[in-house]
Amino acid sequence: MSYRQSLAMYQLKNLPGFICMSECNLLEKCLFFNDKLKSMPAASDTMKKLYCRWNFAKCARYKVAIAIGRKEVPPDLFPGDSQRANNMLLQYNK
Repeated sequence: MSYRQSLAMYQLKNLPGFICMSECNLLEKCLFFNDKLKSMPAASDTMKKLYCRWNFAKCARYKVAIAIGRKEVPPDLFPGDSQRANNMLLQYNK
């Protein structure tokens, strides 16, 4: 991890409301974590550290998988797509 990435992670961890957790229990079959998505973002390594290893409860993929089921997670849903995940959950709960 570069100095800039380390600094960014330090700053994120010290934000109010940021919760450090253990590693996500869905990593083994997660398409994002295992680089199986068609267009992985350039910042995917940083996103993996932030969402998959530290704060998986905020991951959009995790939220959808837990609430609706793993098979319902769109293959192009990225961990930071919270708005999209929330919209999916609202539609599901109608």
